[in-house]
Amino acid sequence: MKPACCHFLILLLMVFCQNIWAAEAVVIVLQTPLFAGPKIDSTILQYHRKGEHLYIRDSNVSPSPHSKNYDSNNPEEGEEYFPVFHQVPSSGFFETVTRTGQSAFIKADHVKILYADEREKLTEISPFEHDPTDYRLEEPLPPKYPIYDPNRYRMALAYAFGPQRKVNYPYPSLITGEDFKVRKGFYGHYIKKVDWDPYDRFYFGFFGYYFTSETDFSLLSGTFAIEEQKIISIGPYFSYDTFRINKLTLSFAGGITANRHIMTIKAQNGASLDQRTFASWTLTPRLGSNIQIKSVFPNTDFFTGVELQAAHPFRLTSSDPQQNRNNWNQEKDRVYFAPGAQFTVCLGVQSTYE
Repeated sequence: MKPACCHFLILLLMVFCQNIWAAEAVVIVLQTPLFAGPKIDSTILQYHRKGEHLYIRDSNVSPSPHSKNYDSNNPEEGEEYFPVFHQVPSSGFFETVTRTGQSAFIKADHVKILYADEREKLTEISPFEHDPTDYRLEEPLPPKYPIYDPNRYRMALAYAFGPQRKVNYPYPSLITGEDFKVRKGFYGHYIKKVDWDPYDRFYFGFFGYYFTSETDFSLLSGTFAIEEQKIISIGPYFSYDTFRINKLTLSFAGGITANRHIMTIKAQNGASLDQRTFASWTLTPRLGSNIQIKSVFPNTDFFTGVELQAAHPFRLTSSDPQQNRNNWNQEKDRVYFAPGAQFTVCLGVQSTYE
């Protein structure tokens, strides 16, 4: 058969299909398949892209509101107009044809029928919040996509605060007044994604704290005492991203720190001022979680977290001499911390870079 005859037959077939299938529709998703049957597990015959036009079998389409319904039982007119409505087959598929004229089926919610009348208002051209067939990655793509980069780092710096533990030196005189001020300082970590994690969730590195706090005491003997504490902590740290969406990451984190406790006690009674320093080393396990709000600034996230620290019993001792022995406990000249726990809140920023 000559090519000219083939083209003529195809043109006749298209005109014939247009007349039979009647309703015209446009694809409203990125890509949709045509199935051999009205089921998603049927054989896929071909694909149509967004914006392409095809024809739908007339029996699948709601009747025009301008056409007469001669089957109605209207005693006055003997006929009535169809109401305005949009129908979808119970199978969820419209029957259509492929480019070669073969019968096929397409998902009804992947196309919009072009009614060209009042029925147009019953369907939308963009009904999806997110196109269910759009497999494309959201831009901008990561700088090194699609190459997997094992070297990724996070560095955070935050203001940290929390309540003090109500522990003090065992003064020889009854305490008549006390004021435990908020423990405050700075927190930071520097961590690297582990090499064996291709999902960018598990990080390991180091973290540390620097805290200061102050407590004021009034004693029955007339002595006024100020206890100033400094705690320097550093140790290994891990972080695991348990939940992630576009702009938010929730991480579970923890570690263990070596801590240097330094407490300076100033005891004043009249013109007499006595000052001594108590110190010790401890280990503290820490567990917590943090939230990162992404890209508040370029490559910088807002960082906030809560951490719980468990404390084993320890004591602070001093080698400084006692100048005024009436201010100090001769039998228990140390600061004893019983087992306990406390929490810390952090507010700051975190930078992620490669």
